[in-house]
Amino acid sequence: MKAVNVTLLFDGEAEAAFNVYKSVFGGEFSNVQRLKDMPSPEPLPAEELNKILHMSLPVGNSVINGMDMPAGRGVVNKGNNFMVAVDTESEEET
Repeated sequence: MKAVNVTLLFDGEAEAAFNVYKSVFGGEFSNVQRLKDMPSPEPLPAEELNKILHMSLPVGNSVINGMDMPAGRGVVNKGNNFMVAVDTESEEET
């Protein structure tokens, strides 16, 4: 197995949480994108602009990914606000 990668969904706390993860695990963020960086046909509310669209922190062979849920796109339910992706070496392993 190559890696197990996790994506965590936040309600506006992604950047703060990832700064804690970085202080614990070390390393550097490999990706930081904000909602203001995403093309949008309609302007986003000012309070949404600095929310995290996508953030990644490599940890060993794995990556912790995260994002803030944009307003109106769903509710973040604490306890099931994550996704797990298993990256295998081959079709047979899958």
